[in-house]
Amino acid sequence: MWYRVLQAIETYFKGLAEFANVTIQLGDSGAIPEDTTLVLLRGPGKADDRSRNRRGEQTVFIECWVTSSVQNALESAADGYLQLADLEDITVNALRMFGHTPTVIADYHITAKLGQIENDNDAFRPHVGSRIPLTITYTKITP
Repeated sequence: MWYRVLQAIETYFKGLAEFANVTIQLGDSGAIPEDTTLVLLRGPGKADDRSRNRRGEQTVFIECWVTSSVQNALESAADGYLQLADLEDITVNALRMFGHTPTVIADYHITAKLGQIENDNDAFRPHVGSRIPLTITYTKITP
Protein backbone atom coordinates (compact mmCIF):
# COMPACT_ATOMS: atom_id res chain seq x y z
CA MET A 1 0.00 0.00 0.00
CA TRP A 2 2.90 2.39 0.67
CA TYR A 3 3.71 2.64 -3.04
CA ARG A 4 0.10 3.54 -3.90
CA VAL A 5 0.21 6.28 -1.25
CA LEU A 6 3.42 7.74 -2.70
CA GLN A 7 2.03 7.58 -6.25
CA ALA A 8 -1.15 9.33 -5.15
CA ILE A 9 0.84 12.15 -3.53
CA GLU A 10 3.06 12.47 -6.60
CA THR A 11 0.04 12.68 -8.92
CA TYR A 12 -1.65 15.16 -6.57
CA PHE A 13 1.33 17.56 -6.51
CA LYS A 14 1.88 17.31 -10.26
CA GLY A 15 -1.74 18.33 -10.81
CA LEU A 16 -1.48 21.55 -8.80
CA ALA A 17 -0.62 24.78 -10.62
CA GLU A 18 1.49 26.13 -7.74
CA PHE A 19 3.96 23.26 -8.29
CA ALA A 20 4.40 23.85 -12.04
CA ASN A 21 8.01 25.01 -11.49
CA VAL A 22 8.81 22.41 -8.82
CA THR A 23 10.34 19.04 -9.63
CA ILE A 24 8.36 16.22 -7.97
CA GLN A 25 10.66 13.24 -7.39
CA LEU A 26 9.41 9.86 -6.20
CA GLY A 27 12.24 8.26 -4.21
CA ASP A 28 15.74 9.38 -3.31
CA SER A 29 18.35 9.59 -6.07
CA GLY A 30 21.23 9.78 -3.58
CA ALA A 31 22.09 13.36 -4.52
CA ILE A 32 20.83 16.68 -3.18
CA PRO A 33 18.55 18.15 -5.88
CA GLU A 34 19.90 21.14 -7.81
CA ASP A 35 16.46 22.59 -8.60
CA THR A 36 13.48 23.44 -6.43
CA THR A 37 12.29 19.93 -5.66
CA LEU A 38 9.94 17.87 -3.53
CA VAL A 39 11.32 14.39 -2.81
CA LEU A 40 8.70 11.83 -1.75
CA LEU A 41 10.03 9.08 0.53
CA ARG A 42 8.59 6.00 2.19
CA GLY A 43 8.39 6.04 5.97
CA PRO A 44 7.14 3.55 8.54
CA GLY A 45 3.77 1.90 8.03
CA LYS A 46 1.51 -0.62 9.64
CA ALA A 47 -1.45 -2.61 8.41
CA ASP A 48 -4.15 -4.23 10.48
CA ASP A 49 -3.20 -7.89 9.92
CA ARG A 50 -6.75 -9.02 10.52
CA SER A 51 -8.12 -6.83 7.74
CA ARG A 52 -5.97 -7.99 4.80
CA ASN A 53 -4.75 -4.50 3.85
CA ARG A 54 -8.22 -3.01 4.33
CA ARG A 55 -7.04 -0.68 7.10
CA GLY A 56 -3.70 0.74 7.98
CA GLU A 57 -1.40 3.67 8.35
CA GLN A 58 1.52 4.84 6.23
CA THR A 59 3.91 7.67 6.96
CA VAL A 60 5.66 9.34 4.07
CA PHE A 61 8.23 12.11 4.12
CA ILE A 62 8.09 15.07 1.78
CA GLU A 63 11.50 16.69 1.52
CA CYS A 64 11.58 20.29 0.32
CA TRP A 65 14.80 21.42 -1.40
CA VAL A 66 15.91 24.76 -2.79
CA THR A 67 19.29 26.06 -3.89
CA SER A 68 20.52 29.50 -2.89
CA SER A 69 23.39 31.00 -4.82
CA VAL A 70 25.38 33.17 -2.42
CA GLN A 71 27.78 33.94 -5.29
CA ASN A 72 25.44 36.75 -6.29
CA ALA A 73 26.35 39.86 -4.28
CA LEU A 74 22.67 40.74 -3.83
CA GLU A 75 21.90 37.44 -2.10
CA SER A 76 22.64 36.36 1.43
CA ALA A 77 22.42 33.01 3.16
CA ALA A 78 18.99 34.07 4.43
CA ASP A 79 17.66 34.11 0.86
CA GLY A 80 17.71 30.30 0.89
CA TYR A 81 15.51 30.44 3.97
CA LEU A 82 13.01 32.67 2.19
CA GLN A 83 12.87 30.31 -0.81
CA LEU A 84 12.48 27.29 1.48
CA ALA A 85 9.79 29.01 3.57
CA ASP A 86 7.81 29.76 0.40
CA LEU A 87 8.12 26.14 -0.79
CA GLU A 88 7.14 24.79 2.64
CA ASP A 89 4.11 27.10 2.77
CA ILE A 90 2.64 25.94 -0.53
CA THR A 91 3.49 22.32 0.30
CA VAL A 92 1.82 22.39 3.72
CA ASN A 93 -1.24 24.16 2.28
CA ALA A 94 -1.52 21.50 -0.43
CA LEU A 95 -1.07 18.67 2.07
CA ARG A 96 -3.86 20.06 4.26
CA MET A 97 -6.20 19.45 1.31
CA PHE A 98 -4.79 16.03 0.40
CA GLY A 99 -7.31 13.39 1.29
CA HIS A 100 -10.29 15.63 0.71
CA THR A 101 -10.32 14.67 -2.97
CA PRO A 102 -12.42 11.53 -3.49
CA THR A 103 -10.13 9.98 -6.12
CA VAL A 104 -6.84 10.37 -4.26
CA ILE A 105 -6.46 6.61 -3.75
CA ALA A 106 -9.14 4.61 -5.55
CA ASP A 107 -11.36 2.47 -3.31
CA TYR A 108 -9.92 3.88 -0.07
CA HIS A 109 -11.07 6.50 2.37
CA ILE A 110 -8.03 8.32 3.68
CA THR A 111 -7.18 10.92 6.26
CA ALA A 112 -3.90 12.81 6.35
CA LYS A 113 -2.11 14.19 9.39
CA LEU A 114 0.89 16.51 9.14
CA GLY A 115 3.81 16.04 11.49
CA GLN A 116 6.44 18.50 12.69
CA ILE A 117 8.71 19.96 10.00
CA GLU A 118 12.37 19.05 10.47
CA ASN A 119 15.18 21.20 9.05
CA ASP A 120 18.48 20.09 7.55
CA ASN A 121 20.57 22.27 9.93
CA ASP A 122 22.17 23.99 6.92
CA ALA A 123 24.34 20.92 6.38
CA PHE A 124 24.15 21.03 2.57
CA ARG A 125 24.72 24.71 1.66
CA PRO A 126 24.09 26.17 -0.88
CA HIS A 127 21.18 23.68 -0.81
CA VAL A 128 18.62 24.20 1.93
CA GLY A 129 16.06 21.59 2.82
CA SER A 130 13.47 20.33 5.23
CA ARG A 131 11.39 17.21 5.77
CA ILE A 132 7.64 17.12 6.36
CA PRO A 133 6.18 13.89 7.74
CA LEU A 134 2.67 13.02 6.60
CA THR A 135 0.77 10.10 8.07
CA ILE A 136 -1.99 8.63 5.92
CA THR A 137 -4.63 6.47 7.55
CA TYR A 138 -6.51 4.38 5.01
CA THR A 139 -9.65 2.25 5.10
CA LYS A 140 -10.87 0.17 2.16
CA ILE A 141 -14.31 1.25 0.96
CA THR A 142 -16.59 -1.77 0.74
CA PRO A 143 -19.66 -1.63 -1.51
